[in-house]
Order: sequence, then structure tokens, then C-alpha cells
Amino acid sequence: MDRIEIEVGAKINIGLSVGEREANGYHSLRSIFYAVDLLDRIELQIAGGNSIEIEGFTECPAKDSTIFKAARLFLEKHRISTGLRIRVRKQIPSQAGLGGGSADAAAILAGLNHLFGIAPETTSLICLGAEIGSDVPFFLSDSPAFITGRGERVEPIHAREPFSALIVKPPFGVSTREAFAGLVLHRAIKAKFAGYSPTSASWGLADARSAEEALSLPIGQWAFYNDFSDYLFETFPIYKNLEKALKDSGAAYVSISGSGSCIYGIFVGPDQALDALRDFSAKTISGMALYAIKPLERTLCLG
Repeated sequence: MDRIEIEVGAKINIGLSVGEREANGYHSLRSIFYAVDLLDRIELQIAGGNSIEIEGFTECPAKDSTIFKAARLFLEKHRISTGLRIRVRKQIPSQAGLGGGSADAAAILAGLNHLFGIAPETTSLICLGAEIGSDVPFFLSDSPAFITGRGERVEPIHAREPFSALIVKPPFGVSTREAFAGLVLHRAIKAKFAGYSPTSASWGLADARSAEEALSLPIGQWAFYNDFSDYLFETFPIYKNLEKALKDSGAAYVSISGSGSCIYGIFVGPDQALDALRDFSAKTISGMALYAIKPLERTLCLG
């Protein structure tokens, strides 16, 4: 075998608690990650020479991408000398809070592991993924999962009954670095005001068991919160309009995903998001990208 195709889904965060920055420079996180069927498709092929060629990826210089970093790290780790040709068909937008870069890196690691017939030691692969990005281990695991640490500690939890969701991508991106810096500044400024108490994102996220129990409740009863919401809603007023529009369309729960920029609404019915998509499209919201999605049981599919 010298060629393989991989499909990998995006993720949404259901609740996201961001702790203070620790000595290692990272913030401690707690969240539920859910894989969804907004897919990137990657084709890996062994080639002559020892260069790594990437086609179809335009979001940044190829050598700065998580795709290139994952391929190079894998080959170095296993002392494999070969060339690779990688073709990418992206649907997951960047700077969106959907984990697109991490998903692609995980797809490369899993694909190469299979392509070169290396024993599937999941723990080893996850450790390799954590060197590339905090979210990569999730995309090498089952979905949904309770996430802690800086994002690299993954505990699979039971999925709830099927739902559908509408993801709305505003006409701008939010880099992870920018979002964390903004959140820290936002908290520092707000802390100067007497009586200020930030909204707590701890509901349902104490541990994996409580996350599983909270997730199983009727969606309309969820009190999951994303700590980036206060900062993003104040910085970008459009979020208030999008939140209202999603709720008016029937969403039982609305939240920012990750550190933004996407906001999503979850609908109880498995096809309700499609109706909401048509409603949004009819309103011709300028510059928005809309994705009606459903959850996945597996983050990756090797073809």
C-alpha cells in the first residue's frame, strides 16, 4: 500500500472553562469535545525523494501548517526516509474554534501510521499528537470526550441521543493566541470593578462523570458556558444578533465553539438544523458561512 485517504471531522466545544495561566505558560481547560460531520479530506501518497509536497492547502505557507509538522514529526520519530505527496480538500474553516488544524494533524498521523504498517499504539500516537497541538489527541480518540489539562487529556464519555446543529462562521476569524490574550485582558479590566463576578463555566465540567450526566439532560436544560463568550460578545457585537437569530430559529442551546469565531445552535431534532439553515439563507446574512451538521461517533475514517 502506498496511498490512503482519510476523512476527519471538526469539533465543537460544549462548555469551556478556562483557568488562570499556569507556570508552563498554558491555561488549564475543561470542556466537552464533540466531533461533527464537517469534514476535511486528505490523501496521502508515498513519493520518491524525501520532500513533503502539499497540494490544496492555502491557509498559510505549507511548511507552517500542522499537516507538514505532523508528517515531518512522524517520519523523524520512526526514522523513515521517504517523500510524501499530500492532497487536501478542506471544509473546516480556520480561526473558527472548530479544531481544523488539529484535525488535519491527527489525520496525517493516523494515515501515516496505517500506511507504514506501524502497530497502532494509540497512546504513543496521542503523545506524538500532543507535541503538535493541544487538541490533536482528541482527534485520535473517540467522541465525545471530556477534555482537561491544556486540552491534551482525553476521557471518552457516552454520547447523548442524536441532535443536529447549525454552525455560523462570521466574516472574520479569531486566532487562538489573540483570544487568550483578549480574555486575560478582559478579566483584568473587569476585576477592577467592585462587585464584578465573571460567569462561571464550571457547570457540568467538574469531571468526566458530571460532564456525562450534564450532557444527558434535555438540551434546553443545559447550563454549559464558554469562558470566551464575555470577551467575544463585548468585542464583536454581531454575536448578540447571531445568538438571537439562532434561538429564534429554534435552537435549544447556543454557544461559541472554542475560542471563536464560530457560534452554533443545537437543535433537538436530527433534521431541524437544515430548516434553520434555510431560514438563515433566506435572510441573506452577508459574509456568513453556514454549516448544518450532525455528531460523529468517530473523529477519523481511514479509507
